[in-house]
Amino acid sequence: MSLMFPTIFALGLKELGPNTKIGGSLVVMAIIGGAVLTSLMGLVSERLHSVSLAYTIPLVCYTVIAIYSLVSLPRLAGCRTETVKVGMRNITFE
Repeated sequence: MSLMFPTIFALGLKELGPNTKIGGSLVVMAIIGGAVLTSLMGLVSERLHSVSLAYTIPLVCYTVIAIYSLVSLPRLAGCRTETVKVGMRNITFE
């Protein structure tokens, strides 16, 4: 989970322009999905009497995230360098 959120956040806000604030708010609010999916896993586990089958729910979620990342690669291919202003300095990442 620790590497998933920054990836989703960065890809989700890329090139939103004036909609960056609302997009960021929606991505942060999506954390609630973690609570919903956990409850859904518990329900599947209890109904089907299998914790193994309940783990297909996060598997589907990770698959969707991977597909979204792969679809976003062509859009990100043009972003080879980025300059960030930190204090008085400009730092360029390649």
